[in-house]
Amino acid sequence: MAWLASLGNQVVGVEVSEIACEDFFKENNLKYFVTDLNQFRLFESEDGGVKIYNGDFFKFDLKYEKPFESVWDRGSYVAFPKHIRDMYPSHMKSLLGKNVRYLLDTVQYDQLLYAGPPFSISDDEIIQNFGSLFKCELIEQKAIRPCHPGMDQVGIMKESIYYLIVKK
Repeated sequence: MAWLASLGNQVVGVEVSEIACEDFFKENNLKYFVTDLNQFRLFESEDGGVKIYNGDFFKFDLKYEKPFESVWDRGSYVAFPKHIRDMYPSHMKSLLGKNVRYLLDTVQYDQLLYAGPPFSISDDEIIQNFGSLFKCELIEQKAIRPCHPGMDQVGIMKESIYYLIVKK
């Protein structure tokens, strides 16, 4: 997020953990202020380049921001358990502009070796959950090593990046 903002983009996130919001700004040496909103606390960099809404993603709607034209989902979808992931695509679509550019980053591994999060997401799940709302184009797959503590037993994982296009 900080990298995207450093390129001149306005970056918006929604994060349930207040500690994670604070840590993001501290780790990136960004001065910020906090505003209490209806159902969220807004953490915003002094220059306005980064906004993180602290609260429930499923309560976030377009009264807080205009429709998003670009999305890079690098850790949100994979953080939710299956029963919540099933609701994710329709809520996400409600936040998007009609010509959105949407990248979704997922990982696959043996879930018996590590319970998650991040949760293992199959290619079939992407088609099942997103396919009725988005054209799902797999643009990259590669082998990666786990980067989360406690995942060493997983060994090599498969990272998949999808380009999602809203169906009209």
